[in-house]
Amino acid sequence: MFVHPLHKNMVRKQCTESLSHAYSNLYQQIECHHHTFINSNAAENPAEFFAVLSEVFFVKPELLNKLYPQVYRQLSLFYR
Repeated sequence: MFVHPLHKNMVRKQCTESLSHAYSNLYQQIECHHHTFINSNAAENPAEFFAVLSEVFFVKPELLNKLYPQVYRQLSLFYR
């Protein structure tokens, strides 16, 4: 899922697993018509998911940290 080059301190397996798990979780919530705090466009595909969560990371970091703490950690490492 994570195709961008990673920084030295990042582990591809951890990054991929955290993003994949969060993507699956969000996709299932939207499929079940549950309200989410993340824009439903994020469930269109993994690339859109990464783009939407990157935006949330910068605009509402506390929300992302609350909903998906492992993704927040990986994006913190990625965006430094």
